[in-house]
Amino acid sequence: MGDDDILELSDDELLALPRPPCPRCGRYGTVVPRIYGMPASDDPLIQRVQREEVDVEFAGCVIPLEPVPVWRCRHCDALVAQDGALIEQPEFD
Repeated sequence: MGDDDILELSDDELLALPRPPCPRCGRYGTVVPRIYGMPASDDPLIQRVQREEVDVEFAGCVIPLEPVPVWRCRHCDALVAQDGALIEQPEFD
């Protein structure tokens, strides 16, 4: 699955992806999915986050060039690619 495929996943499909350990700090269970785009205030995902049912990072509308950061570590703030690799500095067009 390429970066373009990741961006086409539904919120539930993204939440269901197996999460890698953080490539920087090595912790398991600390990476959360990054959601790109501008969700509406009545978006069901926002409501789920507010109820603390899921933990995601809303990453905004500007999508970095490949590799796209798919996760962020809540412990050390690392950006993580789909393959579990550390992204030191995302590049933008």
